[in-house]
Amino acid sequence: MAMQTAEVRPQVQVLERGSILFLYRPRADVTAVRGPEDVEQLYFMLIPDDREEHKSRVFRLVGRTMPVLVPGKAAPEERASAVVEETDPDPRVAIDRLQEEALARAPTRHPRPWVRAAGEGRYVLLWHGADTHLAYALDRPEQPGEVQETLRIGRRGNWLISVKAPEAPPERPLYPGRLKARFAGQDQVPLETTDYLDYRHTQVLLLTVDSDAVRELGVRLESDAQNQGERQALQLLRKEERQAAGEGVALLEPLREGHWA
Repeated sequence: MAMQTAEVRPQVQVLERGSILFLYRPRADVTAVRGPEDVEQLYFMLIPDDREEHKSRVFRLVGRTMPVLVPGKAAPEERASAVVEETDPDPRVAIDRLQEEALARAPTRHPRPWVRAAGEGRYVLLWHGADTHLAYALDRPEQPGEVQETLRIGRRGNWLISVKAPEAPPERPLYPGRLKARFAGQDQVPLETTDYLDYRHTQVLLLTVDSDAVRELGVRLESDAQNQGERQALQLLRKEERQAAGEGVALLEPLREGHWA
């Protein structure tokens, strides 16, 4: 899925572009996933185009559905937080770690709680005014199904994203001094540089905003392209799908058709 940035407004700075994957892991005691009550963990993965400067990152969402705008509510925006669970220059390594964790959680169960893919597309991180936007456009499944509807993975999404100040060890991101200094006693700061996301245990806060706002700033998310990292990640998932099939799990069914697996 390609991204065009024609007529981007002068006050808008594109910080990063890349591919996005949505993933979920079922509970260890669930054989067949039927709904959100069977989902233990929801993730999204950012695979940047610039792999020399940034790593691929897996975010663990605190909650089992993505935050979305809710029409008709007095306060329609929703908030959520997420933690950088895994980072690696190679996205396959990050996914492998998730699968190893899933196996470790239920080493004697058959089938194991494989991490499944639930959506893929393109994302942009951009700076506008005093805020940073994380916006995405979904490419697959072509028609979102029950999985995407239940997990609230829309065809488009847009959040204001900020970084929470590091908490006490042992799960504290090991930021260099230049990144730690930006907090200056504040609880959170806007994501003015995406370098924060390259560190495990980084905590981000997400606030939903209108998905059309990014397009109004001149940034377009268009379809039908993948970066090299996303292709590698999907190749790995297809390889794992063959193994999971022997356990009766259609690993990529949620990505292809929007059905639970």
